[in-house]
Amino acid sequence: MGASRGRLWPALDIVMTSEPTPTAPPPRIRWQALWHVQGLRFVVIGIGNTLAGYLLFWGLYSLLVPALPYAVVAVITHIAAVTVSFLCQRQLVYRSEGRWWIEYLRFHLAHLGLFLAGLGALALLVERVGWHPLLAQAVVYAGVAASGYFIHTFFTFRPNKPSAHLMTQTTENEAHDRP
Repeated sequence: MGASRGRLWPALDIVMTSEPTPTAPPPRIRWQALWHVQGLRFVVIGIGNTLAGYLLFWGLYSLLVPALPYAVVAVITHIAAVTVSFLCQRQLVYRSEGRWWIEYLRFHLAHLGLFLAGLGALALLVERVGWHPLLAQAVVYAGVAASGYFIHTFFTFRPNKPSAHLMTQTTENEAHDRP
């Protein structure tokens, strides 16, 4: 039985009969190299911004909800969190050198859409599903953060496209350079 098992399951025999081998040291993580990955920077900065925004919502909710509805607290939180998020995303994630005011408007426009979708989801989860507003807002923030990467990559901080005039001029120059 042992011999047939050796032929059918050779890896199992090696595991069961092998002498322990020294393991190689784990590879060193080069954190500076990882910081050059835009998606990773977005996740790290996004987690920080989302956590800060959520904590701000929690604090304002705790202070203001007897006097104000949770939706008003969400609006106040949104305005403060988006401005801080723009500064972090622009400088640390996308390292943009574009016109800041156009990017700022795009950023707010993108976040307005995300905010409205999030506010609708928040109301749905609280009013229809019966979740507590703090739990619902945590789930909403996660969905907004994931959607935000694609919106900011392809809309807010997208590189400027060369104008059609420049593309035509380049094509004409390349045509003259050919034999």
